[in-house]
Amino acid sequence: MAYSRSRDLRGLNIPDYQNSQLQNVKYETVLVPSTSQVAFGGYSIFDFKEKACLINDIVLQFQVTNLNAGTANPAFSVPRLQSCFNWFTRIEIVQNNQILETIYPQANFLLHQMFLIDEERQKTNDGAGDYKSPYKCYLKTQNQSYWYLPLWTYFKTGHIPCLYPKDDLQIRLYMDTLSNNIYTDTNLFTGTPSCSLIANLVVNVTRLGDDIHTYRLQSLNKGPEHYKFLEMRYGTTVIPANSNPAPAFNYVLNAVTGNVVFLLAIIRPTGNKGPGSTSTGVIVDPFQYIPVSNFSLLDSTSTNISGGQPVSLSLLKDYLARKWTASSYYSDVRNINVDAIINSADWWKNYTGNNYFSTSGGRLYDSTSHAILYSFSDDPVGAANSGKSAGGHRFKGSEQLQVQFSSSLTTPYNLEIYAYVEGALEITPSYVKKITM
Repeated sequence: MAYSRSRDLRGLNIPDYQNSQLQNVKYETVLVPSTSQVAFGGYSIFDFKEKACLINDIVLQFQVTNLNAGTANPAFSVPRLQSCFNWFTRIEIVQNNQILETIYPQANFLLHQMFLIDEERQKTNDGAGDYKSPYKCYLKTQNQSYWYLPLWTYFKTGHIPCLYPKDDLQIRLYMDTLSNNIYTDTNLFTGTPSCSLIANLVVNVTRLGDDIHTYRLQSLNKGPEHYKFLEMRYGTTVIPANSNPAPAFNYVLNAVTGNVVFLLAIIRPTGNKGPGSTSTGVIVDPFQYIPVSNFSLLDSTSTNISGGQPVSLSLLKDYLARKWTASSYYSDVRNINVDAIINSADWWKNYTGNNYFSTSGGRLYDSTSHAILYSFSDDPVGAANSGKSAGGHRFKGSEQLQVQFSSSLTTPYNLEIYAYVEGALEITPSYVKKITM
């Protein structure tokens, strides 16, 4: 069989499929310790000073030792940490002394759940502590295993090189409290939990050879380069308790301006966002969202801009998710019985009335996938992974998210919005800045 042929950079006459323009490069994994001791409830910095490289992936590695969850009551209760997707309150990505991106736990979690294929998503969840499997989190806790928190950053989306001395990269980590991330309900444990925490920044890089590095610098000196990515706009409010039938709740998206590619929203209980509840004995899962009946996006005149009529959660999960997500996230369920075995034999009974549960073969399951997703792009998966959008809608800060529930809300809930807007980084020999498109 004959192949089209070409000369590679070494002068070899080879088939086109073997020709790569990436010569004299190597792949490395760099571990960077923090500049100070990492602790739950604390603040720490990781300084990444490598040059002449492409950053492919950024992960935080944790190890929890000397865990003291307090006195167990009843005696068979055992401590278990939540997935490390929930261990922080925010992470700031700082380049050239500028905060270019802020990462929030729920947004970071949903990006990894929705926009990775299932094989990669499962490996990611295994490393972070699988939110669907209390038993896996229990084993990681008891074995003092490493936990790996992947970060969805503009480096992943834009494949942006770090080259100049100005491009020192800093990761600022703001950790949540341990009590929000360990099952320490007063029905199970008494006392204040404590532990020791070891953390490293793990960065997968492509290191460029001197010739490629020199060529890149010469090219950059001729004019600025631009790299597209999706900039996240964040908003939150409280949905009050209401009477039956539940009225529609409208939230004006003041923080959202620019060309929106897709939008995520979640509804969660107010108060303690972590696994413990000190009053009822109910374990509050930070990744268990309250389902809506339907939702709409409206412009300033209350005209529907999301297809002309409300989008039901069923339509999103059973049809739209086929194109808008790369995974089976919207089919995820968790085995409640496993939680009951690991904790208290009947804690789940406190959940009755929430209509979350289904049974199969005598076992009790609940759905974990009630996040709202709406895409104005034909390919949100491609946009999230590469910054290559295929459509969008320009928001002016006066649009509204409207949500409708099938029954009354007996308690208030938090509504969190994460809108992803087209943006770009402009890079020159002297500066890096964000551009809103």
